[in-house]
Amino acid sequence: MKISLICTVYNEGESIRDLLNSIVSQTRVPDEAVFVDAGSDDKTREIIEEYQEDHDWIRLIVDEGCNIAEGRNTAVENAEYDYIVGTDGGCIVDKEWCEAMEGAFQEGHEALSGLWKPHSENLFEFVQGIHKTGLERRRKISGTSLYWRRCKIQLGYEKSRL
Repeated sequence: MKISLICTVYNEGESIRDLLNSIVSQTRVPDEAVFVDAGSDDKTREIIEEYQEDHDWIRLIVDEGCNIAEGRNTAVENAEYDYIVGTDGGCIVDKEWCEAMEGAFQEGHEALSGLWKPHSENLFEFVQGIHKTGLERRRKISGTSLYWRRCKIQLGYEKSRL
C-alpha cells in the first residue's frame, strides 16, 4: 500500500520543523508528502526545501493566494498514490500516526478523521487554542484525515466552508 501525505501551509515558519520532524520520524513513513504553500512570506518554503534535500519523497507546490480548501484540492490532484492522509501546518503527528492510518485502511475503513497533537508552546497557548473560535482554533487544534484519492477528486473540499 502506497500512501500520500498532503498538507497545506501558510507562514508556518515558527512550527513547520516540528511537523516535518514528526513526519520523517514516523514508524511508517509516507511514500510521499505533498506540501502546498499558499504564498508564505516567512521561512516556511526554505525550511521545507531543506528537508527535501534529505528526503526526496517530500514535494513542495507553491500556489500563491490559494485558500486552505484550494490548497488541499491541489495537493490531492498532485498526489501520486490512491491512499491519502492529511494534516495541517501547525500540527505535530504522533510517531505511529501513518502506521495507524494504514492499519485502518487494511481493516476496511474507507475514511477516517480525528484530532492529533496540536502545536503549542505552552499549556496557556494550548488552552487558548481550544477556547478560541474561527481560524485561531483551527490552527491550534487541527484534524487529520485519511481517504481514498478518488473520493476527494470527485468531491473536493468545499471552498465556502474552509
